Order: sequence, then C-alpha cells, then structure tokens
Amino acid sequence: MEAGPRSQTIAAARAAVKDLGEQLQLALTKNTRRKNLYKEGAISREQLDESSNEVSVLKARIEEGKNKLDELSSGTRIERIIAQRALIRELDARIADVNLNIAKSTLKAPFNSRISVRRVDEGSVISTGESILRLVEMENLEVRIGLPTDTAYRLRQGGYQNLTIADRTYRATVESILPEVDSSTRTVTVVLKLETSPQAQVAVGRIARLELTETIRESGYWLPVTSLAKSVRGLWSCYVLEESSEQSNASDNDRLFTVKQEDVEVLYVQGNQMLVRGTLQPNDLVILNGSHRFVPGQLVRQSTIK
Repeated sequence: MEAGPRSQTIAAARAAVKDLGEQLQLALTKNTRRKNLYKEGAISREQLDESSNEVSVLKARIEEGKNKLDELSSGTRIERIIAQRALIRELDARIADVNLNIAKSTLKAPFNSRISVRRVDEGSVISTGESILRLVEMENLEVRIGLPTDTAYRLRQGGYQNLTIADRTYRATVESILPEVDSSTRTVTVVLKLETSPQAQVAVGRIARLELTETIRESGYWLPVTSLAKSVRGLWSCYVLEESSEQSNASDNDRLFTVKQEDVEVLYVQGNQMLVRGTLQPNDLVILNGSHRFVPGQLVRQSTIK
C-alpha cells in the first residue's frame, strides 16, 4: 500500500478515461444533428432529450474517471496508510496476546523425563502452587544407599562402585556423601550416579544393592555354607572326622573315622563362605557337604575319589 498502485492499474484507468472521451465526442456530434432535425420537425422532443442526457452522462463518467486516475497517480493517501498501520499494530498485539496465553498454558519439563502421574484433567481450574504432574527423570539416575558411618566415609567421592539391580550389575559413581546421620536408620546416605546405556531400562524405585569389601582382623575358619547345620541355642555346628580307635593295622586308604559334632559361631558371611569360630582346631577334617547324611558317633571310612 505504501508503494502505491501498480503501473498496470494506472494505465488501465488512463485508457478508460480516453475511451469515455471518444464516446463523448460521438455523443456531442449526434446531439448537434438531433438539434437540427428537431428544428426542422423531423424528430420529437423526446429523442432530442435522450441525446442531450447521453452527453451529460458521459461527461459525468469522464469526470469520475479523471478523479480516479488522479488518485491512482498520486498514490495512497497518507490517512489511509496511517489507518492501515494502526490496524496492523492492533493485529500484532492480538497475536502477541494469544502467544502469551499459549506460553502461560504450556508446561515444560526442566529435564528429560516422562510423566508418571497426572493429578488433574485438561480444562480443570487449579490454584497457585497446586501439583499437576509427577515427572520421572529418564537420565542421570541416582541411587541412595544408607551405610554405617565408618563405611560411608571410607568411600571416595568420584570413585566407582558396582551396584546390583534386579540381578544385573551396573557401574556407578559416588556423587556425594551427605554430612548427616539419618535419625531413623542411624546410617549415612551415599548418593551414587548410575551409569546406564540407552538400551538398559532401569525402573525408578527398584532396590539397589552395594557390595563393599571390608578387611576385618578376626581369627576363625572359612567354611562353605553347605558344611553347616543348625544346632541348639541358636548356634551352628559342623561335622569333623576324628580317627577312630577301633581300627588296627589299617592302610591309609582304609582308615576309619568317627563323626564328631563341633559347635561354631558365624562371624561373617561372604557369598557362599562363612567365617566361623568355635571348638574347631587346626588340621581338623571338616565334612564340607552332605551333613544331613551324618550323625555324631557314626563310623565312616576314608575313600579316594578317582
């Protein structure tokens, strides 16, 4: 609009004015002839009036065409340009208001996550501070584990540890060790950042287990779990072989032993091994498995497995 009408539009308006001028010349000639005919009585007054009216109409159309041509030639009026600019500003303000309402109605998660719980439906009226969604972060998963104070502070921040989740082992980095003791569990919370591949899906809320190796100075004997049997007063026992007094002149491969029960106390458990202490003596022969098949005082014979 500010650039004005196209040159083709102005040329068309000029051609229209020229055409009307030629029509007016023809109408004037016809009107002069009709006047002469009317004086001679050859035509009626009505025919003369029609010719005069045609001349007046063409003059008015020529005047209208010239005004339109002048308007096109001079370009768009400044008042109209100002009015259109004001209309554009009004429309821009409306668009900005709509965009603002959309922005206020759009919730954006501050991190890569998935919706776990939606507490309100679309279109509901809510109050300030009301919880709308519960988000679960899909990246940078953290594991919080409570450890005894001495054990927790032996860990090195930034160090790596192995976690077991649902029978799978994951590598984790010690992010932080909280500087306070939990009042309910009396443990220190250690935060570990889980390192997972995109293919590994770990559900939030699963139980993670941290395996730590601790060196403890304790005297005892390591025995497999299969060698222990329940005893009285909450103790455990194992069976040892004591050389029988009933044998005489027996060869090394045909020696007799008496099964003897020894009570033990379980100190620590590590996998399938237990550290125990009790009445065991060095160099005792301990039955490692199948303890349910033996009773104290039973005589057994040594055999060599080939």
